[in-house]
Amino acid sequence: MFCIVSTFTSRASDLKRHQMKHTGERPFACECGKSFTHSTSLVRHNLTHTGERPHQCSQCGKTFLTSGELLLHRRIHTGERPYPCSYCERRFRCSSDLNMHVRTHTGEKPHSCLFCKKGFSTSTRLKRHMRIHMDKGVGMESLSLHSVTPRAQFKKFHLDLNDPNLKIPHFTI
Repeated sequence: MFCIVSTFTSRASDLKRHQMKHTGERPFACECGKSFTHSTSLVRHNLTHTGERPHQCSQCGKTFLTSGELLLHRRIHTGERPYPCSYCERRFRCSSDLNMHVRTHTGEKPHSCLFCKKGFSTSTRLKRHMRIHMDKGVGMESLSLHSVTPRAQFKKFHLDLNDPNLKIPHFTI
């Protein structure tokens, strides 16, 4: 199964969760008004209200919300970099850093602009690019490499894209 809006491909159950990014569906809500696509995100968010950071580093005392964050932090102390690049000698502490690095070798750009179809290696670079369209109006004719839209205006646009009434089709092969 694949998503026609992005390059996501996976099992049907994963695709349904992924579609929430495009449709804006956020079924897990906190009393403070924030909502999330995954129950685990809500659980993590709830810790921000209590201030609880239950996972502590035994070496430096720094605390973390999750055991996964603590595991990554410990690698700073141990120097462990278990994720090697198959193209060069570099190694990484976490798989996501490796995946982003590998794209420098492969040229893969899995994040595409909805307006001009330009590809980007990271979602952060795509979001920065989208500000170009928002600054002068939507469309290829308005591209400007020097324009930057204020974050609040971009956020408003992003929320509009995630309107729950917005119907974005997904197809099964």
